Amino acid sequence: MLWNLATGARLPLGYPQAAVWDLASRCDSEERITRKIGAIAGLEPGAAGRLVRESLAEWARAGFLVPEAGDG
Repeated sequence: MLWNLATGARLPLGYPQAAVWDLASRCDSEERITRKIGAIAGLEPGAAGRLVRESLAEWARAGFLVPEAGDG
């Protein structure tokens, strides 16, 4: 479960979105997250990319992620 302490907003996380969150919280690039999620969840590259993009966009809209430069 994601919980924004500033707003009180909560969002349940299941598999494989929880793995996307874990990798994003480590500041992996979208490309690296997509490759890893494809391997972890057994998804084709296109499906893995859609999952990652949609998850990151949803979390940014909901205020759980703030875009910034990472090391990826």
